[in-house]
Amino acid sequence: MNFTYSSIEKQKLLSDLSRNKLAHCVKVGSRKGFDLRRMVGNANLLDTLLNNIEQFNEYQNHMLIIRRTLLCGLSPVTGSSNQKRSIY
Repeated sequence: MNFTYSSIEKQKLLSDLSRNKLAHCVKVGSRKGFDLRRMVGNANLLDTLLNNIEQFNEYQNHMLIIRRTLLCGLSPVTGSSNQKRSIY
C-alpha cells in the first residue's frame, strides 16, 4: 500500500462531499421522488472512499505498533526481547 497524506486528506474531503450529496438526494427524493441512479452512485463512491481511509488508518496503526515494539527492543512477532540474556 502506497498512501500519501495529501491523497488521504483529499479522499476525506471527497467523502464529505459525497456524503452531503447523498443526504441531499434523500432529502429532495422524499419530496419529488428518489433518483436511485444518483443515490447508488454516491453511496458506492462513499463506500469506496471510507474503505480506503479505513485501510490507511489500519496501516498507520500497524506501523506505529511496529515502531514502538522496535524502540522497546521487543520482537514484533513474538513480543519477546531480541537481546540475549545472561544467566550470570
